[in-house]
Amino acid sequence: MDYPKLNDCSPYDVEKALRKLGGFSIIRSGRKHLKFVHIVTQKAWMIPRHTPLKKGLMWDFVRSYLQKEIKLTEKQIFEVLWC
Repeated sequence: MDYPKLNDCSPYDVEKALRKLGGFSIIRSGRKHLKFVHIVTQKAWMIPRHTPLKKGLMWDFVRSYLQKEIKLTEKQIFEVLWC
């Protein structure tokens, strides 16, 4: 599978992708962060609202949160998150 570089992601790209996946509550935490909470597991993750998000932060979000905590496959993730 060809993976995206995740170089130029905005917090709104991430929000849009998680809305497509479904099962997430998205909370605007003040003016500086977005908080994503998985409805079933109650696992949360926060990202800053600046653009672009750093590549390392995005890969950490994908590997640590979406794959490890939420148990999504790479195929599920990269069908909706491509930036």
